[in-house]
Amino acid sequence: CKIFFPSELQDRFFNSFIRKDGVPSRWQSDVAGIFEIMGISFEEEVRTETGYSVDMMLTINGENIAVELDGPSHYLVKSQTQTGPSELKHRQIRALDQISLVSIPYWEWGDLHANKKENVLDRQKNFLKKKLE
Repeated sequence: CKIFFPSELQDRFFNSFIRKDGVPSRWQSDVAGIFEIMGISFEEEVRTETGYSVDMMLTINGENIAVELDGPSHYLVKSQTQTGPSELKHRQIRALDQISLVSIPYWEWGDLHANKKENVLDRQKNFLKKKLE
């Protein structure tokens, strides 16, 4: 069953969907600084054609790659399972916008600060490099 809405109503739905702009978190600013050190071109809080806001849009070898920094609110309580809205957003960005998307879960990022031989910045750069491969 397909439901079609008049174009004026579609416009109202879309405008309501995109009315709230994203606000970069401290974590996002930290990751942005590391991408700058790595020499990777990016923009923050980018709106896709379908109206979704992504934390960062990288450009690597002419390809756009969306990066989402997924904090605890993107996961079910005491779980590493994404919530329905976060999973849907990622799926739609990949399918409808046809953009590669990299999700960075908060616990993976937090693990980089554990006491290890390599310094934190090197671990963060290596982590991001692997995520982008």
